[in-house]
Amino acid sequence: MKIIIVGAGKVGFVLAHMLSNENHDVIVVERDEERILTVEERLDVDTVLGNCTSTTVLRKAGIAEADMLLAVTERDELNIVSCFIAKSFGVKTTIARVRSPEFVDLDSVTLKKSLGIDLIINPERVAATQICKMLHYPDAINVDFYNHGRVLLLEFKILDTTVVVGKKLKEIKTNHAYLIVGIIRNGKMIIPNGDETIRKNDRLFLITSTEHMEEVGHDFGQSRKKAKSVIIVGGDTIGYYLASELEKEGLNIKIFEEDYEKCKNLANTLNDSLIIHGNASDIQLLKDENIEETDAYIAVTDEDNFNILSAVIAKELGAKRTIVQLKMSDFMPIVDRIGIDQSFSPRLLAAGHILRYVRTSNVLSLTLLGDTNAHAIELEAPQQSHILNVPLTELHFPENTILGTIMRGGEVIIPKGNDVILPGDRLIVITLPQTSKAVEKFFEEK
Repeated sequence: MKIIIVGAGKVGFVLAHMLSNENHDVIVVERDEERILTVEERLDVDTVLGNCTSTTVLRKAGIAEADMLLAVTERDELNIVSCFIAKSFGVKTTIARVRSPEFVDLDSVTLKKSLGIDLIINPERVAATQICKMLHYPDAINVDFYNHGRVLLLEFKILDTTVVVGKKLKEIKTNHAYLIVGIIRNGKMIIPNGDETIRKNDRLFLITSTEHMEEVGHDFGQSRKKAKSVIIVGGDTIGYYLASELEKEGLNIKIFEEDYEKCKNLANTLNDSLIIHGNASDIQLLKDENIEETDAYIAVTDEDNFNILSAVIAKELGAKRTIVQLKMSDFMPIVDRIGIDQSFSPRLLAAGHILRYVRTSNVLSLTLLGDTNAHAIELEAPQQSHILNVPLTELHFPENTILGTIMRGGEVIIPKGNDVILPGDRLIVITLPQTSKAVEKFFEEK
C-alpha cells in the first residue's frame, strides 16, 4: 500500500516507523528541514520537503497513486486542507489529526462529503478516554475493551506479595475463565505458554469477560475500588477533555494550572471542577489541597520532566495513584521504576487507532500493548478458510501469536485446545509487531 504521511512530528514519526516496518511504501511530507533529516537518518522511507497544502509538493510525493493519506501535522487547518486536496486526487482513504473541539464535533457526513476526511483522530480525546478507563481499574497499568465492552484486556504489574509469584501459568487455578496473553519482562514482550513462570515485576496482560473481571483480578491481587477524587495537572486540551468526562461520573475534580487565562477559560467551560491557579510542584500548595486524600493524581502538561517530578512529589505526599502523560515514550519504562503508577503516550494511542485503517477488511480494531508495540488485533473470522471447524491444537498459528478470545453471539469463549473457529466469530489475537502481517494473512478468507 502506498501511504503518504503529512507531518513528521511525534505522531507522524511513529506511524512512519511502524508502517515502513510492515513493508508499506511510505512517503513523509514535512516543511521543517530538521525533521526531514531526522526521518531520513532513522527510517527507511521516502521524504519530500515542502508545504503539505501545495499541489506541487503533493504531486512530487505521488498523491495521484497513493492509497491513503495520513495528515498528522500540529495544525488542524493544514491537516483538513491536505485531506481535501488528497480526495480531489482520488485518494481512497484520508485520516486527519484534529485537536480543536470545534472541528472534532462536526458530524461524519460533513467530514466525509464536504471536507474529504474519512476519519478524524484527536490524540488528546483518545488519551482522556483511556485515562477514564484506567480509573475504573485502579491497580491496572492499562485497560482495553472489545466487542462492545464484553471483553476486557488488562495490563498489571506483579508485586512480590502477589500469590502467583513463582508459579507456572498452568498451575494457577481459578473458577472463572481467563488467559494470560502476554508478559513484559525486562522491557521485552513474551507471548507465553503454560510452562512460563511468573516473576516479581512482570507486567501481565490478562484477557477475560468483563463480567468475570472482578473475580479473576482478585486471584491476581487486583482490586476494583474506583477513584472518587482526582487532581488534574495541566489545563490544556487533555486536561479539559478529561475533566469533562470525569464530571459526568460525579468525581471530585481539582485542576492545577499556572496560566491565569487558561484558568479563566476552564472555569467558563467546565461545570463542577475546582480550578486552582498555581504550580503543582509547590509542596505547600499540594498539602493545602489535601493531596493525601486524592485517589488519583494525573499530570498532563506538555513537559515530561515536570509531569514526572510533580507525580513523584505527589506520591511522596500521599497521593494513592499517579498517572503521567509522556510525549517521549522512551521514558515509559523508566517511570515505572521510580514509583509512578502509570504512564501513557497520546501519540502511541493515536497511532494504534490509525493503524486499524491500514489493515485488511476483516480487522475490526488494533491496539498497541504497553511500550513494546505488540499488537492486540480484533478481527472477524472469514466465511471460508482452512482454519474453520478445526480444533485449535491442530492449527499452526504464526510464531509468537496467541488467540485470546472467541466471541460468538453474546458468548465470550476463552479458548482451549479442542475449541474451533466458526465463520463470523470475532477473535482477539495477540502477536508481536514483526508477525502482525502474517497473522492478518493467516485469518484472511481463502
